Amino acid sequence: MTVNLIYGIVALIAGSLVSAVNMLISKKAFEKNSSSLSGVSTLRSFINIASLVATFFISRNSGCNIMFPLVGMAVGLTVPTIFMALSMAKKMQDKKTEESPDNQKEDEAK
Repeated sequence: MTVNLIYGIVALIAGSLVSAVNMLISKKAFEKNSSSLSGVSTLRSFINIASLVATFFISRNSGCNIMFPLVGMAVGLTVPTIFMALSMAKKMQDKKTEESPDNQKEDEAK
């Protein structure tokens, strides 16, 4: 049981690292052009699926219960992605607020 938990924690850390790589990819695409995020979504999905498949085969070949590593990887991929999405949504909202015509009129009035 302890070994399975260790595998689960290692998979959680690995999933967080994969999520960080996805965040960097999305951040670079957002800095270039905010409309290019939809194209990057396919690449991010492929990376997520590849990490889950790799986790499945590695855990199956190591002889441990595959549930713990798969759950760890899924949580490691999901939780940081939620925070990344909230952060990017806030940045996009701030950018739209800065570009709104009302703010431009206020800037001209000053």
